[in-house]
Amino acid sequence: MAGTKWYAKQGDQYGYITEQLLDENLDPVDLTAIQSVTFEMQTPGSGLPTVSDSANCEVLGNPLDGIVRYQWQPGDLDAHGQYFFEWRILFSTDRVQTFPSNGYNFIEVLRKLND
Repeated sequence: MAGTKWYAKQGDQYGYITEQLLDENLDPVDLTAIQSVTFEMQTPGSGLPTVSDSANCEVLGNPLDGIVRYQWQPGDLDAHGQYFFEWRILFSTDRVQTFPSNGYNFIEVLRKLND
C-alpha cells in the first residue's frame, strides 16, 4: 500500500481525486464512525501543505467500502510540478489515522500546452 500515482493538468478546477483506503491487511477501512476526512497535498520536502481541506472531502457510497473523494478547488492545481498527498481521517474517538500509512500518494501536475 505504498501509494498511488495520479496526473492532472495545470489550472484544472473540475473533477475529483478518489481513493479506497486500505488497512494493513489490505481490507477497506470502515469509515462509519468518523468526524472528518482531510485531503492534504504538498511539494516533497517543503513541510508546508499547499492544500489542506476537509470541507470538500466526502465518503462515497457505503462507508464500509472505505472510499473517499476530494473535489479540486480553484488554485489547487495552478502550479505544475510534483506533489505528495495523503488522507487524514479523524475518527469519532478523536484519534487520527493517515493513509497511506507506509509512504505517500503522488500527483504530477503537468504543464498546460499553451504555457
